[in-house]
Amino acid sequence: MKWFKRKNSQLPRFDPPGPSPWYLHGRKIETKMGPLTWSEYGNHRVLAGVSRLQTPEAKDIMLLDFGCYARPLGDDRLLLWYEDARKGDSPFANPIIHFDIIDLCALTPITDPETEAERMRKEKEHRFFLPVPHPEFTCFSTLAPGRHGLADIPPAFAQIEEALVLADYCPEGKASNNFDQMCRAIFAFDFGSAQVDVIPQDWFNNGNYDFGYQWITRVARDRKTGRIFGEGIRLGFFRLDETGRTVEQWLVKDPFYGPRG
Repeated sequence: MKWFKRKNSQLPRFDPPGPSPWYLHGRKIETKMGPLTWSEYGNHRVLAGVSRLQTPEAKDIMLLDFGCYARPLGDDRLLLWYEDARKGDSPFANPIIHFDIIDLCALTPITDPETEAERMRKEKEHRFFLPVPHPEFTCFSTLAPGRHGLADIPPAFAQIEEALVLADYCPEGKASNNFDQMCRAIFAFDFGSAQVDVIPQDWFNNGNYDFGYQWITRVARDRKTGRIFGEGIRLGFFRLDETGRTVEQWLVKDPFYGPRG
């Protein structure tokens, strides 16, 4: 994790992955085949919000819809994850967190990216790239707070550093509804130890926030202290306490929105 100083401030600034498309546009990934760049479809009537990973020749090799997180691994590979929320009341449609480890240099240009992007959105897929064998891992997010063991992790994940994932943990089968209920948690994946810690964000879930307009976007752990820092849309920049469930200090508060009331 890279930590930086904010301009004109002694506060730490972090740069973990954030959800597409907001945290991807214009970013580059250096690879042996040249820099790959994240682009968008702009104000396209149908495809606004679809992120496109492009080669130096401006050929699309990957498409992402809203809410995907991409972390370059520094060896021409990409760790990609997304949350697939509960669909209706079916017990066979439990929400999941899905991970991919993708060799970027193995990807080939998509022949008709606009058509594929339209199909991806219509079929509610999260990402598209031409088929290439790659390690995948899926974890149900209907987990109680606390530590859980993980099974059937592909060997390629063993060397991946901790991944902090924001997702619903669906207590009592309930999921966030973007209006009056939030069930967000940090899932701290330690693939090397085959464990995940589920850390509900009580301060937010039980807070008087406007959930349709305020949300946590990304989090990262300070290796020196072990504390988790985070930021959110219309929230600001914060540090969690030792439990990871309560804000210990607001380092920057967004002046546009505070808690309602």
